[in-house]
Amino acid sequence: MKIKDAVYVYRLFSGERLRWHGRYHAHDASEFEVHVFLEGTGSFLQNTAKYPIEPGKVFLSGAYDFHSILPEAVIKPITYYAFLFSVEDQDELSQSLYRILSFSLKKHRVFVSVDIHIRFQLEEIYTLAKSPEVHLNRAAEYLLASFIFRWFDADKDTYIEKTRLTDKKQSIIIVRAIQYMEKAVNTNLKVKNLAKKLNISPEYFIRLFRGEVHTTPHRYFNHLKISAATGYLTATDKSIKEIAHILGFDNQFSFSAIFKKYIGISPSEYRNIYFQKKDLIISDDII
Repeated sequence: MKIKDAVYVYRLFSGERLRWHGRYHAHDASEFEVHVFLEGTGSFLQNTAKYPIEPGKVFLSGAYDFHSILPEAVIKPITYYAFLFSVEDQDELSQSLYRILSFSLKKHRVFVSVDIHIRFQLEEIYTLAKSPEVHLNRAAEYLLASFIFRWFDADKDTYIEKTRLTDKKQSIIIVRAIQYMEKAVNTNLKVKNLAKKLNISPEYFIRLFRGEVHTTPHRYFNHLKISAATGYLTATDKSIKEIAHILGFDNQFSFSAIFKKYIGISPSEYRNIYFQKKDLIISDDII
């Protein structure tokens, strides 16, 4: 699996931006694209079918599926993430993804509904995918893969039965590990407990994770926590102390120290800068 492009579009409503993002287009063989809509109202066109755009809707487009946001149907400003990715590799992870996505398109299951609070994880995927560091790009791909597996949980058991596990099953272990981490982001999850859930030793898990993602499970889990923290800082009015408690930190001081280590500024500074930028964007839209 390889992410080829990642896009974040904020409050799309009119003008040249809408004409560009609303163009009718398709992608090449072995390419898929997902659009995750966080806010707004409109219509999504795929081939000859039209679907309503609503917060929490995820649309899947496969190779040669013509699709677009219908410019004339946008009623409320639309905010969304889009990820274009290919699954040409022959590893177990890519092959499993290809079967799941192809099956979904064959059954005309082109959209699912998700909790809009996943915007924190989407921001994480987007940031990692845009990084110049190859190992962070790889982390984004694992994270996106874990979301896809989660979206299609209803079909997961069928695919597991049909999929032969080979010596390359390490990729699946990593995806499951990341899924556990995502669900436990508000806890103080220990590496040894996560390894136990995966039925492998802590030593082997750390070695496997580092080999695939190029960082330790502990560092990656902290990265998820900090990503979630940015969501709480920008989408709620909760205090730094409250956010630290929600995310399972011992206290606000340890939370602030780790946040600054990963982001470069304190949580308070991050919140202030975000709202300053948001006010500028809103002002530009009004103009």
